[in-house]
Amino acid sequence: MFMSKTVLHVTGMTCDHCARSVEQALNALPGVRARVSYADALAHIDAGTGVNAESLIRAVTAKGYGASLADGTTSAPKTGQGTGLHVAIIGSGSAAFAAAIRASEQGARVTIIEAGIIGGTCVNVGCVPSKIFIRAAQIAHLSAVHPFDGLERRGLQVDRTRLVAQQQARVAELRRAKYEDILESNPNINLVRGRARFADAHTLIVAQADGNEQRIAADRILIATGRRPAIPAIPGLDGTPYWTSTEALAAEQLPEHLIVYGGSVVAVELAQAFLRFGSNVTLIARSTLLSKEDPAIGEELKQVLEA
Repeated sequence: MFMSKTVLHVTGMTCDHCARSVEQALNALPGVRARVSYADALAHIDAGTGVNAESLIRAVTAKGYGASLADGTTSAPKTGQGTGLHVAIIGSGSAAFAAAIRASEQGARVTIIEAGIIGGTCVNVGCVPSKIFIRAAQIAHLSAVHPFDGLERRGLQVDRTRLVAQQQARVAELRRAKYEDILESNPNINLVRGRARFADAHTLIVAQADGNEQRIAADRILIATGRRPAIPAIPGLDGTPYWTSTEALAAEQLPEHLIVYGGSVVAVELAQAFLRFGSNVTLIARSTLLSKEDPAIGEELKQVLEA
């Protein structure tokens, strides 16, 4: 079968997982074989007859990323003129933006409503800051504990304030590339700041920071507010200065002793990172570590952490 080669420049990817997501979306198209590189921000695509650049770009943008032909020519789907439905979306994370982009491409006028920081969990308080935090802790650990006699082993010296500043600068950079730039470049997607509540099935009332309220009528309303940490009902917890993962990742001071309550992936990765930065860490789990995974993984990990 005749295959054409296309290279797309992909924007908005923040990690290798993003690249795999784009790759899967492209490979789901009939007659398409794609390889996506996060480092190069490129998608190399072999496509059969009848697959055009517009359909490839549409598959990428439907996932919430930007795409254009790598040679600089424009072959993106034309943005609608806003003459169709009005779609209101509560929330501004990756699901909200994927829906907004797709609806806009189909001619809808879109209003995104956000009460907090634009961009949702992954870029602001999830994947991006946590992996930077964990990587820095790994480097600190390796510089102090490694098996090579010919390399100096450096004592642990951590300037947490500078680490947080660098981490949050990268968060801001990726939030701009993946979310804010899309708003500025798409006239059919409008952002309204505030907290929404329903007046009826087709009307939202948005309470704004200045005390005013705005009524938004829409043909379709999507709730894409994501998740927030669940606080367990532990007696006395309300009276303590506890952290969730959000506060832990942004803290500029390292605790002398940190108690991590839970044995899931987030609990274990943060416990290990703080340990490597020099904190004493007590991890409390109701059962085995990573109890939802293969039991052997949790048992082996327990031995590694205790060592």
